Amino acid sequence: MNSDNEENFVADVLKYFDLTVRKIPIENDVNKRRLSPDFVVSDGEHKYLMELKTKFDNESVKDARKRGMNEKLVYHEITSTERKNNIRTIIKEAAKQLLARRDQENADFCIIILLATGVNEIPFREQFKNSLYGKVKLLVKGDSVDIKECFYYTNSDFFNYRDILDGAILIGENNLTLCLNNLSPRYLALKTSSLTQKLLHGVTDPLKLENDNKTFLIDDDIDRDNADALQKYLIEKYDVSAVTPLPMNYITLMSKLDKSIE
Repeated sequence: MNSDNEENFVADVLKYFDLTVRKIPIENDVNKRRLSPDFVVSDGEHKYLMELKTKFDNESVKDARKRGMNEKLVYHEITSTERKNNIRTIIKEAAKQLLARRDQENADFCIIILLATGVNEIPFREQFKNSLYGKVKLLVKGDSVDIKECFYYTNSDFFNYRDILDGAILIGENNLTLCLNNLSPRYLALKTSSLTQKLLHGVTDPLKLENDNKTFLIDDDIDRDNADALQKYLIEKYDVSAVTPLPMNYITLMSKLDKSIE
């Protein structure tokens, strides 16, 4: 469950963009799991139902990091940013909460918010984004060799919950991104909304990125477990000779400063 400090922080971030924010009273089930989403947000034109989820380092990771930094001059962590089961569970829970309240609030759009802070803020946000979009990095061979991101290469939670989730807002300590779900039937409406215009410099829109030749995108009904079929589709669609998925890892290097050095 989110703390009041986290909810207040996110509410203040949204208010910074001249949005009106109303907190929804907490409703829990018999197991004390929250049934209701967190916020109803308005830009004066549309109403957005938003559910906040948080992701931080757990205590075992913090303890291992502390021991590592005491033992080594330079300590490193490798964090996978691939789609993960725990992230899928978080998104599934959020979709359920949003759906349960959408009609009652007469909301135009449903959006999940991820607040990530700490050392692993960046890989946490990437895990979430890759889970939503089924996104991977590819080594692409054509006239030259390049690295491209590819949307919907793996299973995607935006696809799974396209009738509910219209987008996601990823918030870090100094970063905010609005991810549009181009598979939602309300995609064009959200794309042209005041909310998107307010966050315009931090918007991820797969269709625009593909149109600008910045990314690849699979928009065909291909079995996402059939690697050969996926790669054949991309080779033919983008007229390249080969594509190879790359490991999705984020490396963090840390070192303890010697306070005796001035």
